[in-house]
Amino acid sequence: MKDHKGRKEHKRKKGSKDKKDKERKRKKSRRRHSSSSSSSSGSDHDGGGSALSQLERERAAVQAARYILATQPGIRKNFRDLLWELDNGRAAGVSGVPDVVLRSQLQYTLEHLGLKCTKGQYWLPSGTPSTLSVIGFVFDEPPASKTPAAPQGLMTAAASAPAPEPAQQAPAPAHPAPAQPAPAPVPEP
Repeated sequence: MKDHKGRKEHKRKKGSKDKKDKERKRKKSRRRHSSSSSSSSGSDHDGGGSALSQLERERAAVQAARYILATQPGIRKNFRDLLWELDNGRAAGVSGVPDVVLRSQLQYTLEHLGLKCTKGQYWLPSGTPSTLSVIGFVFDEPPASKTPAAPQGLMTAAASAPAPEPAQQAPAPAHPAPAQPAPAPVPEP
């Protein structure tokens, strides 16, 4: 009987040691995780970063969406459908958009929503808020009476248009026209 009791005690001691080891590892893991998450700042391009930078990105995405809808009202339904597809786990590309300016504006908006792009296909990473939860309300707003300001960094039609050429003067005639005499003053009655 003594042997049997000794084995149980030995197992208990070993079991309590395992629990202590697991608890220590868990605490270390928690410390490592909390220190790495508080010290890492991430970057705007990888979707990481502080809550403030996320708020700034989302605000820029809202402004860009408003600008797109104000300048291109005909794409409202297609734009909303694109976001819905992304929110439902599908990847979507904008490379088929023929208008270069609109394509650039869509890319800007999608990147600021925290979407990732792989081989020209945008997708919503896990942990990123759904696109319509961030900018969906913009689709319900009445059309703006005037075009809102484009967010900084968003390509606009004016920015992509070639600079106007300087006004050219009409070439001087080879033979100048004869000078016309000044009209005679009309006498007053």
